[in-house]
Amino acid sequence: MFYRQVKDEFPKISRNQGGFGAVFGNQGVRIGVGNPAITQFKNEQEDTIVQLSSNMLTVNRVPEYKAWENFMPSIIKALNTLKNVMEINTIERIGLKYINKINAGEKHSFENFTKLFNLYPYTVDGFKYDIKSIQLNIEFPIIPQKEVLSVLIATLKEEQEYMAPRLFQLYSTYISREFFNIPMIQNWLDNRTHL
Repeated sequence: MFYRQVKDEFPKISRNQGGFGAVFGNQGVRIGVGNPAITQFKNEQEDTIVQLSSNMLTVNRVPEYKAWENFMPSIIKALNTLKNVMEINTIERIGLKYINKINAGEKHSFENFTKLFNLYPYTVDGFKYDIKSIQLNIEFPIIPQKEVLSVLIATLKEEQEYMAPRLFQLYSTYISREFFNIPMIQNWLDNRTHL
C-alpha cells in the first residue's frame, strides 16, 4: 500500500532481510535480536532513499547533497503516505543526522587531528606515539529528558579519493512519546537544521 502511493517518486524497490544483532539496554545485553526486514524505496537517481520496517521510517539523502529545502518535501511525503496507509497514534523518537566526510589531505596523527577540530581527546603531555585512529563521541541535552545532540568525530580508513578522511557527524534525537503530528515533526526538523 505504501509503495502504490510513492512509486511515482520512488519507483525502485528492494528488500533487505533482518540480521543477527546485539542490543545493549537497561536489562543488559540481548543477543540475536537483529534488525527487522527493511524495504527500501529509491528515486530514479538513487540519491533519495525511503526505508520502511515494522516500527521505523527513515528518509536518507546520499551525496551529492544539494540543500535542505530539496530534502524536506521527501520527508513530508513519506510521513503523509505512512499516515494514509496505516493508523499511527504516537511516535517515540525523531532523529536528524548529518554525516560529513572531510578530506584532511594529510596523514592521520594527533597533531593533524587537532588542526581540523577544536574538540579532541586529551592526551598526556609529551605523548609522541603515532596515533592511527581517533574516535570521539559526545552527547549533551538540548532539552533535558527529551532531546539529545550527539557529536561524533573520528578518523576513517584511507580511500582512493581521501588521503586522511575524517568523519564529522551531528545527530539530534527527540525522545518522547508524542501524538503523531506531521506539522510538529516538520517544525522540529526545520528548527534542528539551524543547530
